[in-house]
Amino acid sequence: MTLSTPLFLATDARAYEHFMARWSRRLAGPFLDFAGIKGGNRVLDVGCGTGVITAALAERGCTVVGLDASEPYLEGARRDRSHPNIVYELGPPARHIYALTSDAHICRPPGDPQSSTLTHITALRNGGLGER
Repeated sequence: MTLSTPLFLATDARAYEHFMARWSRRLAGPFLDFAGIKGGNRVLDVGCGTGVITAALAERGCTVVGLDASEPYLEGARRDRSHPNIVYELGPPARHIYALTSDAHICRPPGDPQSSTLTHITALRNGGLGER
């Protein structure tokens, strides 16, 4: 049996858009409402992919750092979802000082999300929101 759909490639921003971002676009508003993220918040979006949620945050008036380990995804985010309130950066969240002063932190880490998220939430400023 052969697959009728193309394989997901973690290095291809357009493939990511097809498989993941199309759903994120539909759910961005309800997700951010549920998380209680408001305009004026500073948010670190870990695992931002091609920037769908990152852009939705900026459109709400948040200041956002979109962080991802995939340069091709970040290239797609910069190309398709640039915004004056967004900075896209390559690298691991553990080295990112922005986490210390964020109001909210959206984290979609690979591997063990529970332990990763606990680490990230402890880096938030007092009273900040943590969502995975």
